[in-house]
Amino acid sequence: MSRFRSVLPDDIEWKPFPAFPRSARLAVVVGDPTGPGPYVIRVKLPSGVKLIPHVHPEDRVCTVISGVFYIGLG
Repeated sequence: MSRFRSVLPDDIEWKPFPAFPRSARLAVVVGDPTGPGPYVIRVKLPSGVKLIPHVHPEDRVCTVISGVFYIGLG
């Protein structure tokens, strides 16, 4: 990414994501999660939603904007 990009809340397009429960929504903010290189996604999960255990081949950084997110490792 060689340029500055500002993303406002109204610019974000929330969509269902097949790997998540029906109530979850995912938005790609910057980049392409299906290809090489950096990207940023946001995920909305209603309270109490649980995701199945899974792994990722690359490093991940999670930022919680509001609420509580519990994660298990190992």
